[in-house]
Amino acid sequence: MIVVIEFIALTASVVVVSCDVTTFGQRACPRLSDRCPTRRHPRVGLGRGPRAPCGTGRASDEVRTEPTLSGMRWSRMPARDFGPSSYRVPPGPVLTARRSDRLPMGVAEAMHVPFFDRHRRGVESRGPHRLPRVKVSVVIDTGRPWSAVRELARQVAEQGVYTVFVPDHFMEHTDDGSPSGGPMLEAWTVLSALAVEVPGVRLGPLVLSASHRHPAVVANMASALDHVSGGRAVLGIGAGWQSNEHEAYGFELLGTSQRLQRLEEHCAALISLLRTDRTSLTGRYVALADAPCRPAPVQERLPLLVGGGGERRTLRIAATYADVWHTWAGCEEFVRKSAVLDEHCAGIGRDPTEIRRATGTFIEEVRHVPSVLAPYREAGVDEFVLLDHRTRPATETLQIVDAALASSPSDTPGGAGLHP
Repeated sequence: MIVVIEFIALTASVVVVSCDVTTFGQRACPRLSDRCPTRRHPRVGLGRGPRAPCGTGRASDEVRTEPTLSGMRWSRMPARDFGPSSYRVPPGPVLTARRSDRLPMGVAEAMHVPFFDRHRRGVESRGPHRLPRVKVSVVIDTGRPWSAVRELARQVAEQGVYTVFVPDHFMEHTDDGSPSGGPMLEAWTVLSALAVEVPGVRLGPLVLSASHRHPAVVANMASALDHVSGGRAVLGIGAGWQSNEHEAYGFELLGTSQRLQRLEEHCAALISLLRTDRTSLTGRYVALADAPCRPAPVQERLPLLVGGGGERRTLRIAATYADVWHTWAGCEEFVRKSAVLDEHCAGIGRDPTEIRRATGTFIEEVRHVPSVLAPYREAGVDEFVLLDHRTRPATETLQIVDAALASSPSDTPGGAGLHP
């Protein structure tokens, strides 16, 4: 009897100690707590209504139309079979905006077959005293000669970076808006060549300007790149901003409001083209009629990265469409914008942990790498993008990449696994 009482007392003390450790872990690492100020809306569900069985994730064959946030009209067409999913998609539109407008039917369902279904910010499996792991990527300056771009991409891939990005610019930016005469390799041609030359790493633009190419062309380009690369493509898109290349080549930059509406229409069109069988829509800037995108991408969910930091419109677009959100920002600014993104997700009923958070900066010296990365890790950054520049020797870029990777240990080295 005495032995039994002692065993019960010991068990109770273990439970108390366990509770204290958990509480301490939440205080020491706010990312573990649902009360974290940078995650104001943790684990927001995809909908509060009755759930439909998972099935195959295929959209209904019924054709219906719904207005989007920007007033486009969509025809819902049968979606491709996305396979089993751990998420249950409710019937009808998945998301609703703060206004009464609804997202494109079929497109919304395609958006919520999780590409990053292991994401959940990864905190639960790390223990209370470990900071979140950060994937390290690099954007290579395509002002370098092709041979230098190819060699640098090969070496950073061997080092273990997560993604090799290239910028989508045709010339360098100038303060006075005059055309720059320096060299700049075209982004998608470079990516297609790297897909053959550099194995085992994700490839994508950071980011395509919506003003440069029609979304139907972009969707077919992205699908082709996904096939050439064996399923390693990432599609980054933004509103566009660099005035000198727009003026020199006659691209229509538009005002800020119109530019963002065009970006939203491009994102909606890309999601539908890449993830459903046919797309029909009529918008202010995009019109498609029963448009296919064949062959479909190798990836069931080719990730869409939305770039930009505008808190009212751009982050709402990212909350609606993005698998990855990227902005160039200091740590405090990133935390604030990430919280705004969470608020937009809550406003449309989307789980904010579905969206990976990416940012980065130019680091001048290797010795600064640990101190630069540490606060970003604490802030919950998923992917840190290092900036390369043509004026810096490639050896220095490689040293900084190596130091960043050493400062951000990961379960899976680089992009070779493709599904961390």
